[in-house]
Amino acid sequence: MAAKLRWDIAQVKQAVAGQWSVVIQQLTGIAASDLTGKHGPCPKCGGKDRWRTFDDFEQTGGATCNRCGKMADGFALLQYFRNCSFPESLQLVAELLNIEPLTNDIT
Repeated sequence: MAAKLRWDIAQVKQAVAGQWSVVIQQLTGIAASDLTGKHGPCPKCGGKDRWRTFDDFEQTGGATCNRCGKMADGFALLQYFRNCSFPESLQLVAELLNIEPLTNDIT
């Protein structure tokens, strides 16, 4: 049975801080022009003037759509746009940033 890979959440959060727009573009295909903090059409639902990233987007990855809802951070945004779980979003970011998984010290 293959071991499940795990990452240190704090390590991944620290590594991605300041890089969310690049990470989100690469993992979701959302255009850079949609990650500026200005109101615009939602990349998911297409609704006019509903979408915007938070002022601290580069640090947190957070955004909101008046229809789709609030995505408090980049992991929540990835979960919504990629229809995945938190562990899957953590793995996507960690692998993109070449962060090694934790070693299994279970004997």
